[in-house]
Amino acid sequence: MAHMRAFVALRKPGTDRVRLRKFVDNLESHIRGLDALKNKPESYGDLLVCLLLIKLPAELRRNLARQSDAAEWDLDTLRKNLVKEIEILEDSESSITHPSSLKQPRKLNVMFSWAKSAPKECQRKLFCAFCTGEHWPTDCTTVKTAEDT
Repeated sequence: MAHMRAFVALRKPGTDRVRLRKFVDNLESHIRGLDALKNKPESYGDLLVCLLLIKLPAELRRNLARQSDAAEWDLDTLRKNLVKEIEILEDSESSITHPSSLKQPRKLNVMFSWAKSAPKECQRKLFCAFCTGEHWPTDCTTVKTAEDT
């Protein structure tokens, strides 16, 4: 009885991956709880499908309908399609490149020298590997090609 109340009390998920994942995780947890009490989905599945479809946003219901060829939903099909929708959302999020991930590469060709006045502080000193000048190797104007070295 507590699991059935929990199904009714489930919050409506949004269309974003995180809230949908939380919704599905809670749903699966209560289904496993009913299964442990020897209540099979055949006894409550049709009612639960109706309840869940009411909770799902219209956009999500449309996406799920596109994934399924069935005229009527059963609990197993709905569960599989919800997991599939989460996977689709995860794939679409991973394919988007965020501007914050496009940072300039750090210039790592530096030498560290310890300051005599403050031994615990590290001072960066620019060092060109080609002409030993105090600039980045990419900014070197003394050596133009590898043959010049």
